[in-house]
Amino acid sequence: MRAHELVAIHQWLGAIVSGNKAVSEISFTEGELAFRFEPNNGLIIFLDFALHPKGCRYDYANDVAFSMRFRVSDIEISLLMKNIEEDIKKFPIR
Repeated sequence: MRAHELVAIHQWLGAIVSGNKAVSEISFTEGELAFRFEPNNGLIIFLDFALHPKGCRYDYANDVAFSMRFRVSDIEISLLMKNIEEDIKKFPIR
């Protein structure tokens, strides 16, 4: 991830914790990495193309993004945001 993408995901998570519980999604690196929040399913991480677990065996015509679902509380999202804040300090936007 690039520094500006760390800031974007931090802001996106902040909106979720602040009460925006609608389905929302944010993606990076040309769709290879995406995050979705769904009120009933929690946080979903999508890995596609080069980041897909199949790696070089990925079939662009037939395969779809690999997804992982995590039920997370607002407290857990806040802790994740604190970790991202530390990374933003280490890798500031230049």
